[in-house]
Amino acid sequence: MRRAKSCLSWDPESIIIQIKGHYRRSPVEEDWHQGEISGQDESGTYLWKNKAGKSWRLSLDPERLVLGTDTDNPDFNTNKTNGREFRLVLKRHSKSGHSEYRVKGFRFKTDYLERRTNGN
Repeated sequence: MRRAKSCLSWDPESIIIQIKGHYRRSPVEEDWHQGEISGQDESGTYLWKNKAGKSWRLSLDPERLVLGTDTDNPDFNTNKTNGREFRLVLKRHSKSGHSEYRVKGFRFKTDYLERRTNGN
């Protein structure tokens, strides 16, 4: 898996479509290890909701390839080093002779959650 330096060349609509979806850590050991990122509201904020029923807002920083969190994230104040953002992991995909990057998953704290196409 590769991580792009910047996604500024991405079409904003493409970013929205790629980020939304189901994510899962493997192995799943508890309900915090799987959840869904739902689409943007009028302010451009996403929402993460895990299977444990906890949810918090996410805001995209396309230059850093992160979804930042705020104080509604339970780890925001207790894990200041790596518990404040979802760091996007991208994979290069070639289509019709040209390369583009796709969202493969994200890293949060020490975990990697993979984007699931079917929600399982």
